[in-house]
Formats: sequence, structure tokens, C-alpha cells
Amino acid sequence: MSITESLETPVEVAAENIGGIDRTTVSLEPGVNVLTGRNATNRTSFLQAIMAALGSERPSLKGDADQGSATLAFGENTYTRSISRRNGHLVFDGDPYLEDAELADLFAFLLESNEARRAVGRGDDLRELIMRPIDTDEIQAQITLLETEKRDIDEQLADLERLAERLPELEAERVGLDDEIADLERELETVETELEELDADVEESQAQKSDLERTFADLRRARQRLESARFDLETEREARSELEREREELEERLEAIDGDEDESPARLEGRVQELRERKRALDTTLNDLQSVIRFNEERLEEGGIDLGEARAEGGDLTD
Repeated sequence: MSITESLETPVEVAAENIGGIDRTTVSLEPGVNVLTGRNATNRTSFLQAIMAALGSERPSLKGDADQGSATLAFGENTYTRSISRRNGHLVFDGDPYLEDAELADLFAFLLESNEARRAVGRGDDLRELIMRPIDTDEIQAQITLLETEKRDIDEQLADLERLAERLPELEAERVGLDDEIADLERELETVETELEELDADVEESQAQKSDLERTFADLRRARQRLESARFDLETEREARSELEREREELEERLEAIDGDEDESPARLEGRVQELRERKRALDTTLNDLQSVIRFNEERLEEGGIDLGEARAEGGDLTD
């Protein structure tokens, strides 16, 4: 409820065991209400009941009571505060009208014991009382924080002003960068096209390289076969020379045997037959070797094997 509505609405105050009051209910009409009466008629106790309902913790409890309460009601709102005595101390519970009654205790609830009322009565300076509820350290911290924020904002404004001055230059730079980006995009398209063509060439080159590598491998194997054939040929030539010398020795021995009259004819005949068989075998081997030698010499004189023709005919390069 707003303050205007509360001022136009009657206020019901109920008190029990507050100050010197046993139990009472008073209705305050909108406007100014005056409490009159002789001393010791519980006018101050009634004000304490209002203070308790509003949120103050300075009201007192009736001396012969352990519990008391104060209720403030206006319109549709009701605020109730309870007071109890525990271990020699007063404990306040409930839902008061004010969350923090410190300022009201100091400047609104002007009972005879109020410090501000006494200071005015004595003619003292009220500054200390007025500043008491104010957290100057917190205010100073807020001021420092706000000053820092102000400096930051001033720096940001200065940066914005500098940027505003550079705006035409930056705009021209942006246009130049846009043009450069467009040129780079066109260049990128050209490079991508060239890369695609190079990829195709690379694939073809890789295929040709693979074919060449296989051809070189076949050529190496053919050369190895050729070297092996040359080595075998040389070996066979040496073997042929050795066999020819052996044949000459055998022929000399045969002639010597034919001229030896002491040998048995049967034994000599067997020996002759054995030597003839061996001669025929050696002649066959010599004929084969001569054929291989002639074939290899002819190939070598003609320049070797044509690997291209062998490849074209679908044959093995080493055949």
C-alpha cells in the first residue's frame, strides 16, 4: 500500500504487555492525532507499541510479563511484532513494517530518551548523530569505484573520438582491402585451376614413373642375367679349354696304351671304350657350350636385347 493510501486509511494499533500497558486497542484516524492525559497514563507505552510494530527494538516489556506483542494494521496490511524475555534479555520476533529501524529510532521515534531530542535540548551539534548511520567507508569505496569507472569511460570516449577522426582513413583502407580481397579471390581461382591441371599431370607422370620404374627393374634384372650369362660363358670357355687339354692328354695316353704290348687286350679294349664314352659326353657338352657362346656373342654384337620390343610384344623382359 502506498504512503498516500496509508495516510488516508485509519490505523489500528493493538498492544499487550508493552511498557505499562496490559492490553489495549486504539484506532488512529487519518491526519494528526494528539494523545493527552495526566502523567503515568501510558502515553509513552502506547508510542512504544507503535515503535515495536514499526521495527524498533527499544520498547520495553511489562515488568511482570514474560511475553508481549504489538500489531499495526491499516488497509489490507497487518504487521505484528512479539517480545519475549529470555535469559534476562528481550528478544523481538515477527514481521515489522520496517526492515531496518535504525534511522527511525534516531530521527522519528522522538521519546524523551531519544539522543537527537536530547542533543537539540542541550544545543549540541547534530552532525555526529546525523552521520552515525552513514557508512562513510562504503560511500568512499563507491566514490573510488565510480571515479575509476569514469576514467575508463573517459578513455573509451577518447578512443572513440580518435577512431571517429580516423574513420575516413579506415573507410578508404577497407575499400582497398575489399579490392585486394577480390583480386586475391580471382588469383585463388586461377591457382586452383592450375592445381587441378597439375594434379592431372602429376597423376599421369606418376603412372609414367611407375612404368619406368618397372622397366628399369626389369632392365636391372636382365643386366644381372646378362652378367650371369657372361660369367657362365667365361666359365664354360675355361671348362672347354680344360676339357680340350684333358682330351689331348687322353689321346696321348691312348696312343701310349696302343703301343704298349704288355697290356691285356681285354683290359685295353675296356679302357678304350670308357675313354670313347667320356669323349662323346665331352663332345656333346662342348657342342652345347659352343651353341650358347655363339648365341650370346651374336646378341652382344647386335647391341643386346631390345627391351622396348619385348615390352611391346607382351613378353617378359627377362625371357
